Amino acid sequence: MTNWTPRAPNALTAPGAPPRLIGVSAAAGIVTLKWEAGPGRRYRLEFKDSLSDTAWTPGGNDIRAAGAMAAATDDVSGPIARFY
Repeated sequence: MTNWTPRAPNALTAPGAPPRLIGVSAAAGIVTLKWEAGPGRRYRLEFKDSLSDTAWTPGGNDIRAAGAMAAATDDVSGPIARFY
């Protein structure tokens, strides 16, 4: 195992692998996404309002994970659909 995690559960995902989504919630036009994270790693939420859009739009500032989970929120009160 090359990616051991002292004092935390071991994970078999390789460094650089895509994060695993662990929760999505929506309330009052705010979507919250939670994913497994590497402590200290930075993540960026990007979105499209249509899958036919050619480019992804950054969803705010980078997120630095403080622990084994990270989260981001997005205001979706305007668009009908949003893809992350």
